[in-house]
Amino acid sequence: MQKKYFLLFIISLSLFSCDKNRIYELNTDIKNNNWTYIDKKDFEFNITKTNSIQALINFRHTSNFSSRNIILLLQSTNPKGIKDTININIPLSEPNGMWYGKCSGNICNIQYPLDFNFTDTGKYIFSLQQNMRENPLPNAMSIGIRIENKIK
Repeated sequence: MQKKYFLLFIISLSLFSCDKNRIYELNTDIKNNNWTYIDKKDFEFNITKTNSIQALINFRHTSNFSSRNIILLLQSTNPKGIKDTININIPLSEPNGMWYGKCSGNICNIQYPLDFNFTDTGKYIFSLQQNMRENPLPNAMSIGIRIENKIK
C-alpha cells in the first residue's frame, strides 16, 4: 500500500513540476479572503539574467468579487536598493460580468503581465498592497508574483 502512494506522489510531482519557463513563483493567501490596506505581501527573488524575462501578477478571487478591476500598489526594490512605486490597475471582467480569468466553480484566477524591466541581476523585492476604496477588500483569496522566461 505504501508503494502505491509513493508511486502516485512521484507521478503527480513529475506532472506538475515541468514548468520550464518559471524562474520564480509564489502565491500568498489573504486572511479570511478580506484584504486590508496594511496587509502588504512581500516577494523576494533573485534574477540571474536581465533579458527575455517577464513578471506577472497572479490574483485569485471569488465570483462574488464586487469590482470589475483591482488596483494595486507595487513597490519594487532592485539589487542596488533603489525603490520605485507604481499603481497597477488589473481589469478582471467584461461590462456584462464575464470574468477574464480562468474560473472553476466559485474561484477565478488571473495572470496579469507587468510592464517591468529588470535592469540588474541580483535580489529584487516586490511588495503588493491593495489600493481599492473598500477596506477590507472582500472576496480576494490570494495574490502572487511569477517571474518567467518569455516564450519565443
